Amino acid sequence: MYLQRDRAKRLELLAVLGIIGAAFFAVALVALHFLEPEYNDTPAMSLYALGRYGGLMMAAFCTLGVGYLALAFGLRSATAASGAARLGSILLGLAGFWFVVSGVFRVHAPGTHMTFSGVMHGLGFIVGVPTLIASILVLSRAFGRDDGWRSFRPPSSALGLAALILFLIAFFAPGLSGTAVVILSRIFVGTFVLWLLLTALRLRSIVTGASAQQPTRVR
Repeated sequence: MYLQRDRAKRLELLAVLGIIGAAFFAVALVALHFLEPEYNDTPAMSLYALGRYGGLMMAAFCTLGVGYLALAFGLRSATAASGAARLGSILLGLAGFWFVVSGVFRVHAPGTHMTFSGVMHGLGFIVGVPTLIASILVLSRAFGRDDGWRSFRPPSSALGLAALILFLIAFFAPGLSGTAVVILSRIFVGTFVLWLLLTALRLRSIVTGASAQQPTRVR
């Protein structure tokens, strides 16, 4: 089929939403390290939502989730049809949904009774993060089967594997100091935010290049 102008605009919009989601989250998280330094020594970055500027952390989670959702729809249309592409897009969309849930519901304060909001926020993390890592690894496999995305498979796979390894080390490895866990958790978050940014930029580049051709052929 041919890439019509309205479809190209839709895919470019989805890519831009992914870029905005990654950029806003990164800027907000950096800003919160200065606005609420009392939470800088904890690996649980969700605790920034309890401070004076907590709304910024919640908005960052929601925006990041929307970015993943948008990218999931974009990749589903802009990658060669395959089981890996379908599964990866579905997993990415589910991860985006759970990140939005984490943003809508505020984490409960440490040492206090569990709240419904805290449970929902925790569920967003427990389900969303592993699902996101799985989606990156599955999509990386799909990229290797698509001529337009094949060159992007190595960096995508590298970020997916890095996220998996850092997740296992930061949250499950025994004997790590508190400082090490804090640093590793920040790097871990950086890997999957960077993946969103780079993948959305690649999608936008592919769509822009394809729409410049007359006619352009896509699957």
